[in-house]
Amino acid sequence: MTSSPLLASDPRLEAFGLWQPFNPPPQMFTCYEDSVLAAADKDGNLSLSLAQQLLSEHGFTLTDTYADHHGVDPVALDARNAQALLHWLGY
Repeated sequence: MTSSPLLASDPRLEAFGLWQPFNPPPQMFTCYEDSVLAAADKDGNLSLSLAQQLLSEHGFTLTDTYADHHGVDPVALDARNAQALLHWLGY
């Protein structure tokens, strides 16, 4: 009796933990702004933790954006809009 060739999703491979679903490599970005925008939700807003991380990487806090909105729409800053935060940071 000859065995059939193993297919990528063959249960025999899965049983031994040898089969892994295809996971594409992480997306590569050509600029910092693109990576920030890609992290935003469908409305273009960052989560609280991501907005805090973005600002802290530049030496600021969300409170700083409220104190001086630098001509950026304060409503967009309050929503943690990625484009607005990048503009506030000077990008």
